[in-house]
Amino acid sequence: MTTPSYHALLQARMTLWNQYPKLKNLQDAIVRETETLKDINKKDHGYAFAAKQGVSCVNYHVYDSVADAMSGFLPGISVIKPLHGHSSYGVYILKKRPDGSFFCRMHKRAYKSREVVIADYERRLARSKNYTMSKQVILEEYVRDSFGYGVPLDYKVYGFQGGSPIVMQRYAPMHLPKDKWAFEFYDADGNKLGLIRERIKSNPEITLEAPKNFPRLIEISDRLMKASEVSFMRVDLYAAPNRIIFGEFTPLPNAGKETYVPEFDRLLGKYWAESLESLGIDYSPFMAS
Repeated sequence: MTTPSYHALLQARMTLWNQYPKLKNLQDAIVRETETLKDINKKDHGYAFAAKQGVSCVNYHVYDSVADAMSGFLPGISVIKPLHGHSSYGVYILKKRPDGSFFCRMHKRAYKSREVVIADYERRLARSKNYTMSKQVILEEYVRDSFGYGVPLDYKVYGFQGGSPIVMQRYAPMHLPKDKWAFEFYDADGNKLGLIRERIKSNPEITLEAPKNFPRLIEISDRLMKASEVSFMRVDLYAAPNRIIFGEFTPLPNAGKETYVPEFDRLLGKYWAESLESLGIDYSPFMAS
């Protein structure tokens, strides 16, 4: 039997995700996995789950609206992001100025008051596509990047029950066009793999390197995967100078559209298929014929 590719399995999960819970007579193991994924996909629930496993998380508070979040005390630098959603469209890294104005490192834009930040978030929310942003927000502490980037580098670890074979490192401030973002890919030992994802470019003017605490990225991803008992998640982390900090769980990378070059599409598919088998989960009913 041919091992399915990573992309094929991702599409199967996307089908299951979109049709759940309308589907009937689902395998118990699929129900358990899907319920777990949908729960810890919520940012605050993901933080709680990671903290329970002894993984460092930011301090945060959930608010019903951006206006509520902006109404109280704000530290020198803070982060506001949607409670639900994906992409960095609604993320603000706000540095407070002595005159009461703010500068957003993510969007490279100045805001003269709290009210202007609130209005800008609400404008983006009104224009956002489904699932991109939410009215509820998280106000959380700012993570200082180990390399000193104002917008911290993301480390997106591909986690399976059998290990974490690939890490994507990303520099993606929203004020830059996407062709100016920078990417690097590593294996579990920190060796560079090149641009192994299809239709992706990296800014040649920015050279990324693995952080000194790279092995901890793999260790933490493996720990969270074992505790979650799901077949695959992308575990998004940050590398601070002295620790690895949990970011979020991503069950459907790139909203299910992500593709890798054939060699790594097969490799990730192999890891995922082995995870499914180890957990007794059958995705075959959701695979494209």
